[in-house]
This record gives sequence, structure tokens and C-alpha cells, in this order.
Amino acid sequence: MLDIHRLREDPIGIEKRLQSRDSSIDLTEILKLDERRLSLIQQVEERKAERNRGSQEVGRLKMDGRDTTKLIASLSSLAEEIAHLDDELKQVSTRIDHLLALLPNVPHPSVPVGTKEEKVVLRSYKESPLFDFPIKHHLEIGEEKGILDFGRAATIAGARFPMYMGMGACLEMALIQFMFSYHVKNGYIPVIPPFLANSESFFVASQLPKFADDVYYCEKDDLYLNPTAESLLVNLHRGEILSLEDLPLNYVAYTPCFRREAGTYGEDERGLIRVHQFNKVEVFKFTAQEASYSELDQI
Repeated sequence: MLDIHRLREDPIGIEKRLQSRDSSIDLTEILKLDERRLSLIQQVEERKAERNRGSQEVGRLKMDGRDTTKLIASLSSLAEEIAHLDDELKQVSTRIDHLLALLPNVPHPSVPVGTKEEKVVLRSYKESPLFDFPIKHHLEIGEEKGILDFGRAATIAGARFPMYMGMGACLEMALIQFMFSYHVKNGYIPVIPPFLANSESFFVASQLPKFADDVYYCEKDDLYLNPTAESLLVNLHRGEILSLEDLPLNYVAYTPCFRREAGTYGEDERGLIRVHQFNKVEVFKFTAQEASYSELDQI
């Protein structure tokens, strides 16, 4: 979630960078609410200080045998005012946190702005192969070879669920094992986490609330099906303080992933693209912020 202090320091710059991802983003309400919250905090603190002074004065008056009725009535009224301000402060803070949680990550300054067609290639590995025959879609090849069966998968579960058959199932398992073992051999700690998580874990992973419509929710258990291993791994050290000397911590996890993927998709997303269920081997690093890009390059 975006740090409100960072937003206060550069509201125009942050909004501009966020709008490069979504032009509809408007931070006006958040900024106005933040001003109100700061004002409420000041008012509450001033009135609590006044109440403390009044309480001390009541004690002194009683020691002198003097009447404290009016002062106690005044303090009672002040307590009600503090309670009212505290309630408003809680409501404003809750609204701010909700709006902040809906915002996407702020793009790094180095990220170019443009359409999908204007993407910038930073580097590539070897050259794309050229073929002297018509290229078939993977779905067509899979059905011809009998290694993919989306038809029977639809009978079992509905549209956009894959089913691997025969050597297709063997190939899928082999690739999972290969990638998992490869990273373990290279020093990554292997993890097979729970495939469901609670709402707090999904909030920490920024899945909730903004992606609530894209995840599967088990209402009776108040648990969510894993959409990607990083949503689970980011919670691995939640609530812990990690020492810089112990970083980076490198993990590799295998999970089946489940996504509702609401919406319609084009011809280029048929087959194993945009499915509701898929397998994933993912690497994840806990590292110091200043080392994040060098660690990313190592991946």
C-alpha cells in the first residue's frame, strides 16, 4: 500500500506516475481526507491535554474543599466531544486506508510510458527463430497430439480450465520438477506453501481489495485460493524483523494457481493463456531496497 507520507511529499508527481498506469486515478479525495485527519488528530490531542489539566484542577479543588460541580460537568462535555472526534478520526482513517489499498504500485521512474505497441526492449537472449513452415497454435498441436483436452476439462469444470493428458501430463510434471530442482541447486530455499490463504495475507499481498473480483473466495472458511505463489511468499516473514546480514533470503515455491480472470479475450489468448487454473514455479527474494534491482538482474 502506498505510504501516505510519500504522497504528502510529492502529490502531483505521484499522481502523474500513477496516471501513466490508469488515467482515471485521482488523488484529490485522499489528500483532502488526509488534511482532515491531521486536523482531527490535532484537535483530539488539544482536547485531551485540556481534559488532563482539568482533571488535575479537580484534584486540587477537592483538596481545598471547594466545589467542583461545574468543572466536572465541563470535563464530561469535553469527554463527549473527544469521543465524537475520535469516531470521526477512525472513519476518516479507514476511508483513507481503503482508497490507498485500491491504488496500483507507483511505476519506477525508469519505466517508459506508452502503449503495448510502444514497449521498449531492454535486452534479449539470442535471436527469435525463423521457420519455413506455417506456425500452428499450441492448442491445435496439443489437441492433435492428444496431450491437451480442453473439451473434457469443460465438461468437468467449465470453460478455461486445462486438462493435460498422457505425455502432456508427464511433460507438465517434468517441467515443474526441473525448474524447482534447478533453483534449489542454485541455493534457493524450497517451499510448498498452503494453497489457500486468509484475507490478511491477501491484503498484505495487495490482492485485496483491488483484485477481489479476480480471486476465488471460499466463503464458509473465509479463505482465498492462491492466484500466484508470490501472494503467499510475501507473507512468509510477516510480522518479523529481518536482519540485513541475513539478506537476501531466496525462495522457490511450487503452487497450483487459480484466477477468475473475469472478462473476454481475443484469439491470441486461447488455450493455456488466461486460464482459471495453472501450475507455477516461482522464485521470490527478500532483500534490501537498495539491492532490489541487482537482485532482480540475478534472477
